[in-house]
Amino acid sequence: MFRLSVSKTGTFESCKLKYKMSYILKLKPKDFTFFALGKMLHETLENFHKALIEDPEMNQSKMMAKFFKAAWITHGEELDLDGKCKLNDIDKKVCFDIIDAYLKRLAQEETPANIIGVEKQFAVDIDGLATIVGMIDRIQIDPDGMMHVIDYKSSKSTKYYEDKFFQLKVYAYIMMVEDPKLQTIRGSYMFLKHNFSLITKEFHRDEIMKMGAEIVDWAEKMQAEKEFPANISFMCKFCGFAPVCDSYQATQIVKHGKASW
Repeated sequence: MFRLSVSKTGTFESCKLKYKMSYILKLKPKDFTFFALGKMLHETLENFHKALIEDPEMNQSKMMAKFFKAAWITHGEELDLDGKCKLNDIDKKVCFDIIDAYLKRLAQEETPANIIGVEKQFAVDIDGLATIVGMIDRIQIDPDGMMHVIDYKSSKSTKYYEDKFFQLKVYAYIMMVEDPKLQTIRGSYMFLKHNFSLITKEFHRDEIMKMGAEIVDWAEKMQAEKEFPANISFMCKFCGFAPVCDSYQATQIVKHGKASW
């Protein structure tokens, strides 16, 4: 069966050539600092909440410091293709401030959410036609009793996600497949660089259970694609494949008035 994920689908939708380079040719993209920074924040929060689920009475500051240090060793000191550290001391301070603010936020919550799962892995077969795979950053039960799936975002801007709910719908679909009694589920993007603000939407079963057909449709489109055209936009400068993308490089030659030979 064809396996797809939210990120795989998003890549195909945004640029089919990038999809080909990443998932078919399996080329290694250029490293960007924000990728390593995001991984560090994700790993710190994941390990912290796993420990908190196991021991709700733990010393939160002490344990957060432990997981922050471990994540820095893994991602902050990781070397890029040029042999340089992907993150520097300024990046470390940015991460520290975010995590410190997160701890303070937890301490101020009068009725904290009941976090029941972090980094939940899934692989769901859809009628033998496709398999959707992935991981949910956080699952909690809100004070009003509603299940809430959350995806952490370390993006600088929130605008891109204001009307992009496919990822949250997939997560809601996974949870509703697991629990047929679930009728409504809340989904949110949590923006770590924006004081943990949320873009939230509630989804109902009659809407979400149609996602199976939509996922299969995406799988069929990916398998049928033959041309893999590039989609040139302002986002190309953030693409790790830009240095080897002839279509993007051609636009830079025109832009800077350089000879094409």
